Amino acid sequence: MTQLPEVDALSSERTRSFISWLRDSRPLSPVLQVIKDENPAKTDFFQHLIEDRTEAAFSYYEFLLNIQQQICK
Repeated sequence: MTQLPEVDALSSERTRSFISWLRDSRPLSPVLQVIKDENPAKTDFFQHLIEDRTEAAFSYYEFLLNIQQQICK
């Protein structure tokens, strides 16, 4: 699947809006992969995450909070 389906739900609209914002705010369109909670790829994704805290970047927790705030706008 290369496009998100248009579902008549608030969460779907927010997700599509967030992904559009990501694509519009970058000079090159990033390759995005949406992984549902029940998808086995979720485990692989989390295994590759590492906490690399610097003063100029969000921690993982701060990143998740930022994503949540962006989606809830």
